Amino acid sequence: MGQWPIILLVFGLIVIAIAVLAGSRKVMIGVVAGYLIGFVLMELFGATYYMSVGLMPDGSELLVPQHNGWRIWTLSYLSIILLSFLPIPPLQRQL
Repeated sequence: MGQWPIILLVFGLIVIAIAVLAGSRKVMIGVVAGYLIGFVLMELFGATYYMSVGLMPDGSELLVPQHNGWRIWTLSYLSIILLSFLPIPPLQRQL
């Protein structure tokens, strides 16, 4: 998934362009923060594991390394973008 950061970046740029047209500064900040936070979470919690994909001709198991970091990055990125769409109620002063 070597091209995945570029895909996420292009998606973020499209969302930022739409947010600029809509005048939503909160969404623009959410996109940038989500990209960075998602990357940090991927680095902290991403792990490499080995998936069996079959047998070799000599009978040994064929293992392929996989990394779950791209899933963590994508889910956290999309979650933060979606949270940026939620309305924030104005703060009210308690008298």
